[in-house]
Amino acid sequence: MLVDEHPRLGVNPCPMITEAQARAFFYANIKLSPEEFSFITPHTRLVVEMAALLAQKEGQDVQQARIAAWLHDIGYRHGFDGHAARGLSMCKEAQLDLNADIEDAIVNHPTHGIPKTALGTLIQRADKLSFVSTEMMELLYPEKKELIKEMLRVAERLL
Repeated sequence: MLVDEHPRLGVNPCPMITEAQARAFFYANIKLSPEEFSFITPHTRLVVEMAALLAQKEGQDVQQARIAAWLHDIGYRHGFDGHAARGLSMCKEAQLDLNADIEDAIVNHPTHGIPKTALGTLIQRADKLSFVSTEMMELLYPEKKELIKEMLRVAERLL
């Protein structure tokens, strides 16, 4: 049977993988990542929440968005270059049941990617938006913590 096919209902638009399985797969793999990628766990958590908010706002499937977000950066286990394609390969090797939308979101989330689906575009946006959070800025640039706080104070005054 095809991954996206149900014996009685025909094509199933939802993946068979659950969010709990995607989260477990993420944590099992990310703990084996090189130390320089320690930012991936908080980044991914932010992407999951951002993706859920965007999906809800845009009328997309929130569960699919959360699943794709948990899986989008697992390829970092093997380094930066090609992490998106490697992440999708890891999912396939593990025989995770993903639909085409989630596959697109994983492989096309990097800046140079061109998503083919609404979910792919949503995950790409959530991925980029996560880096403008205070948590990520302080994690990535701890030596600039005071500058970041000052920038946020200025930004608040402008709003």
